[in-house]
Amino acid sequence: MSEVRTGPTEGEAAGGDDSVQLLVANLFRRSAGAIVAGLARRYGLEQLAMVEDAVQDALLEALRRWPFEGVPREPAAWLRTVAERKALDVLRRGAVLERKLAVAMDPDDTADADRVRGDDAGLFDDDVLGMLFACCTPALEREAAVALTLSVVAGFTAREVAQAFLVSEATMAQRLVRAKRRLRESGARVVIPTDAEELATRLPRVLGVVYLMFNEGYDATEGDALVREDLCGEATRLALLLADHPATTTPEVHALAALLLFQLARLSSRTEGDGAPVLLESQDRTRWDRRLIAEGFRQLEKAGRGDRLTSLHLQAEIASRHLLAVQFDQTDWDGLLRAYDLLLECEPTLVVRVNRAVVVGQRFGAAAALLALEEASRDPAASGYRWFFAVRGHFRAKAGDAEGGRQDLRRASALTRSTPLVRWLEERHAALLDSSA
Repeated sequence: MSEVRTGPTEGEAAGGDDSVQLLVANLFRRSAGAIVAGLARRYGLEQLAMVEDAVQDALLEALRRWPFEGVPREPAAWLRTVAERKALDVLRRGAVLERKLAVAMDPDDTADADRVRGDDAGLFDDDVLGMLFACCTPALEREAAVALTLSVVAGFTAREVAQAFLVSEATMAQRLVRAKRRLRESGARVVIPTDAEELATRLPRVLGVVYLMFNEGYDATEGDALVREDLCGEATRLALLLADHPATTTPEVHALAALLLFQLARLSSRTEGDGAPVLLESQDRTRWDRRLIAEGFRQLEKAGRGDRLTSLHLQAEIASRHLLAVQFDQTDWDGLLRAYDLLLECEPTLVVRVNRAVVVGQRFGAAAALLALEEASRDPAASGYRWFFAVRGHFRAKAGDAEGGRQDLRRASALTRSTPLVRWLEERHAALLDSSA
């Protein structure tokens, strides 16, 4: 898989405080999770909170020093080195204190005072993958564990985690605080499981984290890029590692790998040069990555060897049906609708209802789509979901309700912090104004 990046290129010189802040913000989004995972694996997962603090301190030090000293040639490597030094300082201070206490209590008992390394088993060679299993602890409810893992390992902000669960940022911030407190009070150790039963218990949560990581990359909550290719690439890499690992290779894992490969294959055609989104009907299909599509179908074939049809199987099938259409007008809308009906049965969520309404609109027209969206509008989360209003605005306009379409597009624009998406929604809003003038 080719290396993918967004934002300022590492090593590019930054001029001025604003440029440094932007670079550090991008490094936080792209690298903090991996640095935390690597250091926590190195020094022991019981040191997770200390490692998080060390990475945060390294980022603050970058903000203080880089405007005056210049940006280092390898900013991410600099952050990792500084974070590691800060972590070691904390551990050494703790070791010194421990040694002093040991000497005070028993002058002959100092043998282990200098030990700082963790002892987690090396079931996974990949730091991030190991951290995913460690953080997806059964000591927390599923949603809390997944949210906390997205925050700690993937480096998501509270707003990005909130968007993944379609709740407000304030609500998610409180949930994350409560999750950390419950984990601390439970006394549960954050460790990588080593037995097959424990791995199987945590695997669905890990799949949820990887899935949501990809979703954030596919439709970024905020920033100057609608798509975060680095995050999509990382999530797909993790899915393929899970699919290849003898302890985690299940049909559902292969279904996730297939789904992400199919979506990744279309990524470069989803945006224009200025970052604006390109709807599926207007995408240049010659830009779809045939190598990724072929690998996706190999994963889908393996996913079909099980005896259970999961949500991920159905989503992979839906993605594959879009790829099989040589032209947009050759799309098998009836087949897609059958797949969405099955998906709705096993996952009756707002997102599925909105996506199904799009297919209904393509097959039966705008009026039918609006009827399907009526059902979606009863979900309390609809009032904060930008794509619900964007889709309803589109079909309202197609049905001749220009004013209703404008209202929905305005609402969708207010619900996103993605700069290219805001610009695109405003352009469509202006076009509706012009058409009704």
